[in-house]
This record gives sequence, C-alpha cells and structure tokens, in this order.
Amino acid sequence: MMKKPRHKKPPLAWTVQETDDRTGGIVFTRYRSERARADAIRKGARLDYGEAYYLEACRTRWADRYAPGPVPHSAMVAEGWWFDCAGCGMRIDSDAMWEHKLDWRGVIGAGDGYTYCCAKCRADDIAMRASRKAAESAALADMRRQALAALPGVWCAPIDAKKWNGRAHAYVTRKGADEPWVTEQATVPFDFPGRKIGYGTFGFHKLGEAPRASVCNGDLAAWEAHLKNHQERAA
Repeated sequence: MMKKPRHKKPPLAWTVQETDDRTGGIVFTRYRSERARADAIRKGARLDYGEAYYLEACRTRWADRYAPGPVPHSAMVAEGWWFDCAGCGMRIDSDAMWEHKLDWRGVIGAGDGYTYCCAKCRADDIAMRASRKAAESAALADMRRQALAALPGVWCAPIDAKKWNGRAHAYVTRKGADEPWVTEQATVPFDFPGRKIGYGTFGFHKLGEAPRASVCNGDLAAWEAHLKNHQERAA
C-alpha cells in the first residue's frame, strides 16, 4: 500500500516591525498559531529588521497571494507602507505619488532590494552607480601607478585581483550629475620582501593630502630594512 503524499501548507504572510520606529517588512512562514509568530520574528531579526526582543509580528492576509515572497513594493505602497526612493530620495507613499503625478503601480522594488518611484529614476540611479564605480576604479588604478613609482621594490597586484580581498578602497563624490567625480579617499595595498603580518597601504584619506605609505608596527622593522637595502643599492 502506497503512502499518500503529504501536502505542505501554503506559507502565510506576516508583517514584522520594530516596536519603536515601526520599520520592518513582510516575511512568510508555513507555521501556524504562535509558532508562526515566533518564526516570523526570527526571520525578521535575520533580515536586520531589529533585535528579536524589539520586534512584533502580525498576520498580513492581503500579502498571502505573493507567497513565498518577496512582496512587490508597489503593492505595499497601495496598502499604506512607505519607502525612500533610492534614486531621487523622495518619500514613496500614496500621497506623495499623487502629488508628483506618479502611478503607485509604477513603483519598482521588492523584498529588501532598492525601491524606486518610477522606471526613469531607476535608470538614472543605475547609470550613476556605474559612473561612480568607473571613477573609483580609475582612482585606484592611478593610486597603484603612484605606489609602484614611489615605493622601491614593492609588489602591487591589479586592483581587481582576488588576492587583495577588498583591501583597495576609493571614495569619490560630485556636486551634480553633470560635474566630474572628485576623489576624496584612495588607498591601495602593497607587498614587500620580509613582510610577515599584513600588507602595507599607500594612499590618502582626506582631500588634499599627499599619498603616503603605511605598514603595521609588526612589519615596520622589515619595511625599514627593505628601504635601507634599496638606498644602499642606489648609492
């Protein structure tokens, strides 16, 4: 005799919010009753909605049709939620959408991703992020060239090399969409003979500073010996 297959219960939507500032989101759980509430709060804490003991959960029946998630932000706006547009920064709620003559059905976003008030705002933001990324890459490539020129006998891999594991850093800003990007911070890692603890860094942390090399205290003796060796060879 064959055993009848068990049909899983459909996941149900729960709103999880921080008790003070009322921020949060919608999660789904297959549990029922109080066990469902506890599971929803646990998932909310995992999504950084807040510490579990500061979260509360309640059923959100209108969102059940979006199981297993995520829930479109447009639907959430229609139900009274609000978001900040990742592009222009406007508050996205039903009143603001009406004031700006925008259709709430054109809101883009879902789950914990970016939210945009319209497709144009999303396209502009994507273009801005790509432009900023290109400016950061150019700043790091220039800093790498300066490091190789200023520091004798060091090794500095291409900035995108996995070896550096995010150790290269650049921060760029601009005053307007038509203005050029300005590099306010840029540092790149470098390696040198005798290094045992951590990579050195070369760069600056404030606009207007001259780039300089820095190594950790544990490698300072090795770095000074490396520089002295090159000085003696050059003499």
